[in-house]
Amino acid sequence: MTLRRFAGATGALLLTFGIGAIAPTTGRAQSSVALPGENSIIVMTGCFWWTKHQGYVLSRPTMNQATVPQATCVVSEGDPMIKLRGDLSEHGLTGTKLGRYVMISGRMGDEYPNDPDRLRKLTVRAVAPPAVAQVSRSERSFHPQHQ
Repeated sequence: MTLRRFAGATGALLLTFGIGAIAPTTGRAQSSVALPGENSIIVMTGCFWWTKHQGYVLSRPTMNQATVPQATCVVSEGDPMIKLRGDLSEHGLTGTKLGRYVMISGRMGDEYPNDPDRLRKLTVRAVAPPAVAQVSRSERSFHPQHQ
């Protein structure tokens, strides 16, 4: 009888604390984007945004993507971000472009392996709007047949 209670209590403890150990944590998912090393020249596409603590950022950056599903975008808390630096207004990146996809060429900044929540920086060299994917419609329309 004691052995059965001990086994039940051990199972309950493992279940309770095991779930806490494997539960996902939230935070900036910057590591979800495979970024090149320091001083690499890259082209990234992402959502141009401004945050209170970081300033102008590129949210949900992707490498080598020339098309986007739509011209506008929305940023959510916890999205991966890259901090943009340099004279952004020289490249046409002002408040009027917030919430739009942009394609940015630039040089990657320092890596911070000891501080994973610190954003990588991208020094902007050139900016272009990415192409918006077009949905083609067939010429024929669908007409259901009545029975």
